[in-house]
Amino acid sequence: MANKFFITHYHIDHIADLLVYYDYGQPNGRLEPMNIYGPAGETRELGMEALVENLYRMAAWHDAVKYARLDVRAFDMRAHQFEPEKPRLVYDEKGVKITAFPVPHGIYGAVGYRLEWNGLSMVFAGDCEPSSLTVESSQNLDVLIHEIFNPPETYMEKLHWTEIQAKLVAWTMHTAPEAAALVFQATRPGLAVGFHGMVAPGTPQPLFDRLRSGYDGPFVMAQDFTVINVTPDQIVTRMAKFEPGPMPVPPPAEYIESKGGVRPSPDKVRASMPDWLSETIIPVPMIEEFKEELKAKGLL
Repeated sequence: MANKFFITHYHIDHIADLLVYYDYGQPNGRLEPMNIYGPAGETRELGMEALVENLYRMAAWHDAVKYARLDVRAFDMRAHQFEPEKPRLVYDEKGVKITAFPVPHGIYGAVGYRLEWNGLSMVFAGDCEPSSLTVESSQNLDVLIHEIFNPPETYMEKLHWTEIQAKLVAWTMHTAPEAAALVFQATRPGLAVGFHGMVAPGTPQPLFDRLRSGYDGPFVMAQDFTVINVTPDQIVTRMAKFEPGPMPVPPPAEYIESKGGVRPSPDKVRASMPDWLSETIIPVPMIEEFKEELKAKGLL
């Protein structure tokens, strides 16, 4: 199960799932810390270290319920913060190298990432305006994933935004199709990938038309469940076949055993209910018997 996360910036739509994974990693077999990589901000409260501290604050009630009842090794977030003022290597393990580079996205402290492994390479530029920094970090690349917003007219028509609101969103802090074309044309990746734009009936064609005004290379507009398979010989895109609401894939039993098995940690403070609230619980004999067994083991 994944335990490394690389955050481009701290808009809520890019960090909200961290708490979900923090919670659901444990019951799905994650027994290792969440290592979260991200940029520093202009002030301390705008950086990764402060973000993780605040996530713990948000999870205080959650943790007080689960400490000493569940394996707390999963409830461990570790911040890996770096200064984003220039390209820098932020990860180098087992042949995988990840370089962060600054991108313009409203304020200081947004980055893109370049991943290199086994002769293959990919850039995820994150949310950004088109930038020479992205172009410089995206040369000789297999896959470049760069945001593309729909033309302002799409938001005016589909969402009834005003013209100024549509242009503020689509043209400032983000990347218009015409601007993405300039980035792709200057980098010529094996595959250019757009994301962050609306993909719905009637929306893709105006985006494609404006992109093609300045870029003629291979391109795909990503949406949920787009899969990109990259090998030294070819790049293939497809849509994943999936079942609605599938069960997660559990880790092998050998992995759990290699970590010492799943076990509650007795060294964590256990929260409890006041007696007057506990006394309102309607008893069920078999459940009460089980609770007594837990009490005898010091687990309740």
